[in-house]
Amino acid sequence: TTFASAETNAVHRQTWGRFGEIRNNIGLYYKELPETVGFASTQSTSTDLIKFLGPHYGFEYWRALDSQYGVQANAHIYLPLMKMKTPNDQALVMTPSYQVGLLGSYRWQPNITALLGYAYRIDQIKYKALPGAVNGDTNNLSIAGHYLNFYLEWDM
Repeated sequence: TTFASAETNAVHRQTWGRFGEIRNNIGLYYKELPETVGFASTQSTSTDLIKFLGPHYGFEYWRALDSQYGVQANAHIYLPLMKMKTPNDQALVMTPSYQVGLLGSYRWQPNITALLGYAYRIDQIKYKALPGAVNGDTNNLSIAGHYLNFYLEWDM
């Protein structure tokens, strides 16, 4: 199953020491997560997408190694606030997702920087179950993974 994700953010940069920079990100994100449900009575499965959006916040520390190369450590939190779609059309339950990463950077031009590296991410969502559900009050979905990340930063 293919699922999408998009985010946009603004970054506030603050010099820290001679070669470092603290970056605070804030913005909006959109996420789709696939949920596969099994049916014991028919021995079949069905896959549906959960779609939602909300704000995200990120904290990054970037350190220059020289005039073009650098390294960055980051941590991000994503809060789902608005349901676009759940399989049973019930409301979301606030469940934050997290990401931590380490990237190398290359400055192409004074206002364009490319970053490439590793991230560990936990995407999770909860939504209310239908009244009278056997498995509790909420349906829970969690996907954890190791990712190769590529970012292109453009300073306006």
